[in-house]
Amino acid sequence: GFIWDARAANWEERFDELVLFKAQHGHSKVTCKYGQAYRPLAVWLKRQRHSAREFIKGKPETGMTDDRVSRLVSIGVNLNIRRSK
Repeated sequence: GFIWDARAANWEERFDELVLFKAQHGHSKVTCKYGQAYRPLAVWLKRQRHSAREFIKGKPETGMTDDRVSRLVSIGVNLNIRRSK
């Protein structure tokens, strides 16, 4: 059928990929170390963590929602992970 909201559909696709990754690897800490095939998912997840943190701080323009934050947390996504320098 016709996709009314491409951004929402993309988010759902990536979230489904993340659920599958967790089922296969036992966790939701996707990084590029799992290979090039996981790079898009790793980048998406990094953006979701950032967006969720900003949303929680009161910045709704990130595109994040309460539902998305809850869904990410429900599958074990740690929103506080930051890359070490």
